[in-house]
Amino acid sequence: MIRTISITLGIFAASAAPAQDDILKRAINQPGLNYNVSGAAQTTKRIKDSGVVGGQALRVQVSEKGPENYSVQAVSPLSKPIVKGHRIVVAVWARAPKLTGYATTPIPFFGVIGPAPGYATVASGPAQVGAVWKLYDVKGVAPSDFAADAATVVVHLAGAKAVIDLGPVFVIDLDAT
Repeated sequence: MIRTISITLGIFAASAAPAQDDILKRAINQPGLNYNVSGAAQTTKRIKDSGVVGGQALRVQVSEKGPENYSVQAVSPLSKPIVKGHRIVVAVWARAPKLTGYATTPIPFFGVIGPAPGYATVASGPAQVGAVWKLYDVKGVAPSDFAADAATVVVHLAGAKAVIDLGPVFVIDLDAT
């Protein structure tokens, strides 16, 4: 009898719990590996890796530090508009698999920018990437409205000679309804 009551209470408590928000409903990009990598000092290939969400990554071999951090960059489009004043989170899975111990390599800038001219920054920051997979994130507030496909995720990779694996990228509008 006591067991039946506790099971019944457990079922009632579970059904009374508020529904959890599916954060991906607030995504303003197509989460995944839809990067376009550019720059002369790089080679890129898709790899399989069970250690990262989705099981695949993009391996970018940067053959030399660039004259500018954006000399090698990965760009990913945003498929939905951004509304002025909305809080935006950019999250990128990354690692530098050739490093050992606590060594890191820089990603001098990653985030969301608006179109030229101006390249208004929506959310940005640097990252020090180590040998193991980690989810890096930056947050910001949209300074203006951007139409769908106008703003992009940018990851500057020419901060050092390195091998960097990029996993899925997610851009979330925390204020989307």
